Amino acid sequence: MKIPGSEITMSNAPEVMNLGAKAVSEGDGVFDFAGISHADSSAVAALLRWKRLCEKGHVAFEIRNIPSGLRDLCLLYGVTDILGSDAPGSTRDPA
Repeated sequence: MKIPGSEITMSNAPEVMNLGAKAVSEGDGVFDFAGISHADSSAVAALLRWKRLCEKGHVAFEIRNIPSGLRDLCLLYGVTDILGSDAPGSTRDPA
């Protein structure tokens, strides 16, 4: 699922979370943040929710193109395990 809009903040997080939950229910656990330029802690909450839903539904969970600010928030909150290949210090295929 390509995350819509240019930001995930408290104001639109419930809508974005629900879109992600719908995507997971349809078997899509890939979340592409290519258009997102700003995210706050509500985006971390969304990621955690989507990961739980994917695990519950046996759907592969993957994050693509995570903004550096959101990656930093995940590091701050100690949840970098959800980032997979986008985790700080991981090697990533540039293709």
